[in-house]
Amino acid sequence: LGNLLENAIDSCRLLPKEQRKITLKAGQTAGHVIVLRISNPYKEPPSIKAGRLFSSKHEGEGQGLKSVRLIAEKYNGCLDVHFENQVFEVKVLLNF
Repeated sequence: LGNLLENAIDSCRLLPKEQRKITLKAGQTAGHVIVLRISNPYKEPPSIKAGRLFSSKHEGEGQGLKSVRLIAEKYNGCLDVHFENQVFEVKVLLNF
């Protein structure tokens, strides 16, 4: 959660104040299922090469979303990343 929020805040810092908006939704959909959804606007679309998302903060592949994906998989869940119309959205499902 910390990494996802940090990414959203960093992205919003590049935008005028009136365009900055981060939406966070978290819920428990069943006794053992937690869902997170974070969305935020972006200025420049993410860089994707060979199906991998590259960092806008440094050279090479981003490690934050990669670690979120590994955590989701550890808990029999999944990570979904979607971006279009200047909105970046991440959904995480965890099964405990």
